[in-house]
Amino acid sequence: MKNLKIIFETKAGSHLYGTNTISSDMDYRGVGVVPIKDMLDPFQEFNQFEDNESDDRIIYGLKKFMKLASDMNPNVCELLYANENSIIKLTKQGKILLDNRNLFLSQLARKTFFGYAVAQLKRIELHKNYLLNPPKNKPNREDYGLPAMPNFGLEKIVNMIHSPQETIAPEWREYALKEKSYRDASDNYQKYEQWKNNRNPKRALLEEKWGYDLKHSNHLYRLLTEGRELLETGNIVFPLRNVDKLKFILNGGMTYNDLMEEVNELNKLFENCKSNLPNKPNINKLKELYYKILGI
Repeated sequence: MKNLKIIFETKAGSHLYGTNTISSDMDYRGVGVVPIKDMLDPFQEFNQFEDNESDDRIIYGLKKFMKLASDMNPNVCELLYANENSIIKLTKQGKILLDNRNLFLSQLARKTFFGYAVAQLKRIELHKNYLLNPPKNKPNREDYGLPAMPNFGLEKIVNMIHSPQETIAPEWREYALKEKSYRDASDNYQKYEQWKNNRNPKRALLEEKWGYDLKHSNHLYRLLTEGRELLETGNIVFPLRNVDKLKFILNGGMTYNDLMEEVNELNKLFENCKSNLPNKPNINKLKELYYKILGI
């Protein structure tokens, strides 16, 4: 992007975590600023720049980066703790940002890291179900005893299902339940087809071999331990302390049941961990930091 000045850039993903192999893709993340004149231009706003021609590279605008980091977005706030070996560019402005990383920290990490972990768990369970019980045929309306065209939109159908019984005729409630079942089945079939046709071939072979998604499992384990470390210590050490365990998971070293048993224990440790972080970040101090980095 014209006039973009990168103030901080680091390796990200597996090369930051320490779980990379010889075949791992390179991921880069960074922060950039543009001249004040461009920032004030009413016809453009720089949020982020993506370059995916050779590697996965995203440069966030300073404003967007600070917003995501202060929200404790796991994929962004962890970048503030990149080690020297991972950082590939750091200007004076970038150093000011990293030197004040503690200003972004808050108890919001409990919600975000756990939320991201749950999202990984749902993907694992969904994909495992696809492997064990794939949809056999595309659902059609006739199989559900439905007319060729729906009588109502989805919002109306949901309202009919949840309205008091005395307000909806039994035949219309039955129709609404059939319509909802058909739509759920259609949505599931479409997601299954997208998953089957778009997943990485190597990853697909591993899923079929081990019976569950190793990469999502690695991220699930990582998010619970990484988030707990941040809450308890106000820091994340890279490469991650449990990198050997994460590689063990990535290599299929655990059965699905054993993994879920450990994840349940990690959930308890995460929920009960003690933290001295503030409930929310001090927005005024973050504003001061923003102006200091920009030199205004």
